[in-house]
Amino acid sequence: MIRWEHVQADFGDRWQPRAALAAEWLAGANSVADLGCGSMNLERCLRPEQSYVPVDVARRDERTIILDFNLVPDLVRLPQADACALLGVLEYCYEPSAFLSAVRATYEQVVATFNTSHADESLEMRLGHGWVNHYSHDELLELFAAHGFVAAREHLFEGRRREYLFDHR
Repeated sequence: MIRWEHVQADFGDRWQPRAALAAEWLAGANSVADLGCGSMNLERCLRPEQSYVPVDVARRDERTIILDFNLVPDLVRLPQADACALLGVLEYCYEPSAFLSAVRATYEQVVATFNTSHADESLEMRLGHGWVNHYSHDELLELFAAHGFVAAREHLFEGRRREYLFDHR
């Protein structure tokens, strides 16, 4: 948890392009839950009339709903919204299937990013980032499909980091 308390200082605006794309893809949602909100870049990209719900394992401001996505009991407390963003979250989930079950039960649309695993990279490199799962592009799509989501859009950043818009089937 200490790692996540200093996320704003560590990441700053580096993730602004992914937040801007997520906001573009979620422009039709009245409310967006930012699961793993970190430095809250997404909020600055949403339309002024969209409701923003910040959720993270550490407090970002007085509005932040504190939840640990690795604790199954916390998952039943996901806040209501039309859609959610999972920007830089899934790599750190110990039980991504349980997490996505809760997400599927709560949200109509999901924008997610994921650094997909490739045969030419080392497991040590991925573990060095603190990533606890290592899905390839196809495996990630299969994981979401198993929870009733289909990829409606996809964008590739920097070679391996992908952003997806998932809708219910």
